[in-house]
Amino acid sequence: MFLNFIPGYAKRDPSNLAIGATASATSEMDGNPAANVVDGAIRTLPDRDGDIVNIIEDDGVKHVTHAPKGPSRGWVSNPHSPLPQSVIVRLAEPREASEVRVVFDSDFFLPRVWVHHTVPTTLVRSYRIETSRDGIAWEPVAEVSRNVRRLAVHKFTPCKILAIRVTVDETYGDASARIFEIGLW
Repeated sequence: MFLNFIPGYAKRDPSNLAIGATASATSEMDGNPAANVVDGAIRTLPDRDGDIVNIIEDDGVKHVTHAPKGPSRGWVSNPHSPLPQSVIVRLAEPREASEVRVVFDSDFFLPRVWVHHTVPTTLVRSYRIETSRDGIAWEPVAEVSRNVRRLAVHKFTPCKILAIRVTVDETYGDASARIFEIGLW
């Protein structure tokens, strides 16, 4: 059985200001649009029969293609577009916020023998988060260079925010940036 949770983290939290916002990205892989980061899902689940397809397949550009057969719930950048790659989440109107949460892809579908021996290649290693009050000027919130977490939580002084941008500078080996959710509280 696969679970769709992070301990202590509510799935589809109604207080998440980013749910239903507009999302755009510098690039997208087919079937993995930026809009997925604001749908409230925090991972892709297998379809009803629980099968996983394409286990450990490399398409020549260090792009991991093994995945559950269910529909994608995250954004994946085009593996042929080099990093850095960004996602921008734009709210309908400026809202007061003081926390951003990003759920990265830690590849739950690796064969179990690998899970605790190495950091998954799909996990984002370095990234930047910026906010904007007007959608034009950007202010830094966080810059992380050695991430090893699936869930990244960054708190900041409360302020009005119209948009948030997450830029992935590096992964642990995958050619694509991968994010399941960008939330704003």
